[in-house]
Amino acid sequence: CTAPHPYRCDEHLPASGSATTPTPVRREGGSSSSLLDLKFPPPPAADPPLLGPAKVLYTFEAQAEGTQISVKEGETLTVVQSGPEWSWVCNAHGVEGYIPTSYIA
Repeated sequence: CTAPHPYRCDEHLPASGSATTPTPVRREGGSSSSLLDLKFPPPPAADPPLLGPAKVLYTFEAQAEGTQISVKEGETLTVVQSGPEWSWVCNAHGVEGYIPTSYIA
């Protein structure tokens, strides 16, 4: 494939570099498997976390004073640290805190 991603398509080729096909799995009773039963490599890793400038997609009101910050839709923030659920951000006034990661892009 030509799309850029961290998964290397050639990692699963034999050392000789020749193409290979997945090995069919034998079902109980000795019959051969279908394509649905073939074993393939795992999917590519998730996208890297968002860092740097980001736009707020939805308004968020802080629920935990001192750790979260309120932001408004359309506001531009700087993402300092990003996780699967929460991101540590800094707004234009230098105020820092957590907001839901899904609220920024």
